[in-house]
Order: sequence, then structure tokens, then C-alpha cells
Amino acid sequence: MMPMPRFSRSAVPLCLLVTALAGCASYVPRPLSPQATASAFEARTLYDPGLENYLAAHLPRTGQAASSHTWDLNKLTLAALYYHPDLEVAHAQQNVAKAGVQVSRQRPNPSLGFTPEYNFDAVAGMSPWILGTMLNFPIETAGRRGYREAQANNQLDDARFHVAEVAWQVRSHVRSRMLDYDAALREAAILKQTLALRENLLQAVQRRLAAGEAGQPEVDTEQVALADVRLQLDMARGRGNAARVALAAAVGVPVAALDSVNLSFAALNRPLSAAQIPA
Repeated sequence: MMPMPRFSRSAVPLCLLVTALAGCASYVPRPLSPQATASAFEARTLYDPGLENYLAAHLPRTGQAASSHTWDLNKLTLAALYYHPDLEVAHAQQNVAKAGVQVSRQRPNPSLGFTPEYNFDAVAGMSPWILGTMLNFPIETAGRRGYREAQANNQLDDARFHVAEVAWQVRSHVRSRMLDYDAALREAAILKQTLALRENLLQAVQRRLAAGEAGQPEVDTEQVALADVRLQLDMARGRGNAARVALAAAVGVPVAALDSVNLSFAALNRPLSAAQIPA
């Protein structure tokens, strides 16, 4: 029988301590600050240098030649893709899936284990405790590594499709909010014209009343109609303000960021090509 190596009484605890420390990982706390998050959001603009580089990389040259103060559906979509947290999460999940593919191609590493053992045949004056070692070499059979790699590739494909899905959802949300805002602005413009016509009509009826050609009921009817149009105009303007806030939220910027740009709704009826949406 081959003699086993013997250690002093302090050697075993020392080895156990070294093994335990080798498996420890340092943790650096990074607490979230609501104030810092809110300040960072309020500081977002559509003239951010990083956003400008992002637009230059994904917009066609014809789009880059347009005025930087004019923002249409395509540019707002790219701004939303740049700022949207869901797309950032989807890209992070895709990177994790890519790492999973690399890991699946690796062969399992051998493992070395240490276990304390008690020697009942120890010579007097020597420590009965010995340190046993165990070296394991995993052997994968039945094509397990190939199956694992195929599963990782499928997960990567799923992550890529998820990125495209999130990007399309972001664009669809921006387009819907632009349609709402455009409809509210058009409605308010029509009601403003209607209000001017109603005011002129009321003045005409009042002149007829002064000339004795109309009665007070006609004037009252026109005043009620004028008040109704004013109420509709106020409600339309309120919907426009709400739609503007919703559009800013869809893009991922504060509503003040839209104050310094001109919005173009001409591209709402033109679909965005697949090449203009980054994967």
C-alpha cells in the first residue's frame, strides 16, 4: 500500500481556507439613485452627440441631407431605438446567447477535489488526519456536446428574432403616437377655422338683430353653437398636448426635447424598409 502524504494539524484548515477563498467573488454594490435617473432622463435631447452618430450610421444619405431640425417618422424611430431600454435589454440577452454558444462548444474541464480523511493506522505521534485528493475527467457520450451546441444556437436565433421584434414594436409605437398627434393637430386646426366662421356668423346675426331683421333666439342659438365649438377646440388642444407627451415617451425623451424641432408627418404613409431598422 502506497503511503499517503501526512500534514500537520494546521495544514488541513489552511488548505480548506485556500479552497474556500478561491471560490469567492467580490461584490461591488451599485445602488440605483432615482434622482440621478430622473436627471439623466430630463437631460436627454435629440441633439445628443451619440444619437447624431447613431443617425449617421443608419440613415441613408438622403435622410442625412435633410434639415437637422426636421424630424420625421424614420428619425424619431431611430431616436427611440437609441434610447429605448427594452431594445438595450434585448441586445444584452442576445450577447448572453452568443456567449452561450461559445460555452457550448467547450469541453468540460476536469475537476480536482480535496477531502479530509482519518487514518486509523497512524503511527503514534503522527496526525491521523490526511488530505485525500480526487481528480475527475468528465467524458461526454451520445453526442451531448452537439446537442448542447444546437440548443445554444437555437437560443441565439430566438434572441435575434426578439431584438427584431422589439425594434418593430418600438417603431410601431412611435408611429401610433405620431398618428394620434397629427390627428389632434388637424382636428384643432379645423375647429379653429370653424370657430372663426362661427364668430363671424354671430356678428352677422347680432347686426341683423340691431337692424330688427332677427330675433334674440337666433342670437342665443349662435352663441350656444359658438361656445360648443370653443369647448371642442379646447378638448382637441388637450388631446394634442397629451399626444405630444405620449410621443415624447415613445421616443424616450422628455417632452421639452420636442420643442426645439419641427415634426414632419409626411412619412406616416410610407413604410420603413427593413434596411433602415438596425438589427
